[in-house]
Amino acid sequence: MTETREYDDYSLFDDVEDDLLRTRNRCIVMYNIYDSTTKDGKTNARGTKQLMEYLNMIPQNERADILSGFRIMLENQGTA
Repeated sequence: MTETREYDDYSLFDDVEDDLLRTRNRCIVMYNIYDSTTKDGKTNARGTKQLMEYLNMIPQNERADILSGFRIMLENQGTA
C-alpha cells in the first residue's frame, strides 16, 4: 500500500486503491478548496493557487478524470 501525500493539509489519497473512490475524494477536496476561497462567484488568488498546485500533485494521467468530476460537482451546485 502506498503512503498518502498531502498538499497544504489536503490529502492526495494515494493510499486509496479504488480508482473511483480516489478520484471522488480528490474532486471533493478540490470543491472544498473552491468553496472556501470563492465569494460571489470569484475565486481569490490563494484559492486559484491552491487548486492548481493540488491538481499538479496528482499524476498527469489521472488529472482529466479529476477535472471532469470537479466540473460536474460545480455544475451540480449551480456554480459552473
